[in-house]
Amino acid sequence: MTTIAWDGKTLAADRRVSYGSISDAKTTKIVKTKRGLCGTAGNTSLGSAFKRWFAQGEKGDSPPLEKNGEAATAFIIRSSGIRLHYDMYGWHEVDPGSFAIGSGWELATGAMESGKSAVEAVQIAAKLDGYTSNEIDVLEF
Repeated sequence: MTTIAWDGKTLAADRRVSYGSISDAKTTKIVKTKRGLCGTAGNTSLGSAFKRWFAQGEKGDSPPLEKNGEAATAFIIRSSGIRLHYDMYGWHEVDPGSFAIGSGWELATGAMESGKSAVEAVQIAAKLDGYTSNEIDVLEF
């Protein structure tokens, strides 16, 4: 799966891809445009389609985040601070502040609640979650 963390300033995401078990495959799970930041966790193909939709201007409905029993989750953070969370059921606006998604979300959330940055939170998750790697992409507004 993955760990993506947002501390209110920095978005950090590991790069590991797993296909039922841990693998050495890698991908970028976060993207930045003039409108904001976007990240996805879960099924890589579904997440990639969502990131392309975001990068191309969010025209039309967002792509599905569930197909054939596979699922992904996604979010968009606007520069205004508005945060939208997407899953297989639709989307909703969530409260501002730090958050994390993916298999290491609880570890990352705990780390940020203890004062760690988003990057440090993903690094901590990588030590304890087998589906999170130490290779990390970082974005800021």
